Amino acid sequence: MKLEEFEKIKDEYIKNRKRVKGDLNRADIKKADFNGVYLVLNENDEVVYIGSAYTNRFTIKNRLNIHLNGDESNATIVNYLIKTEGISRKDAKKKILEYKFVAYEYDSIEYKLIENVDGLYNSKGRK
Repeated sequence: MKLEEFEKIKDEYIKNRKRVKGDLNRADIKKADFNGVYLVLNENDEVVYIGSAYTNRFTIKNRLNIHLNGDESNATIVNYLIKTEGISRKDAKKKILEYKFVAYEYDSIEYKLIENVDGLYNSKGRK
């Protein structure tokens, strides 16, 4: 297979992935019940966090809920707000509701491309 053909397969695969946008609230987060990559944006649409969820145990929905809950050990965004804005955990948990997210379905592109390219073999094997 030539590079040009491979690029078409790759572009088609990526183009057909889900993309979900929403506010950091439980109603919108429910829409991101898939694996992939997510961005958290502040009120100025600046990216403040990039995360991923690739296992069956953690979908993007699960990961965003962990941030939203504001638990001390796992709430990276809440900890970021406490550190950068000097506010309390309680206030940070309120402020996070002003944030937005964008989630992209993006499971292992390597495996998907291997599955879709005839005659290709590597150490990960085929289907």
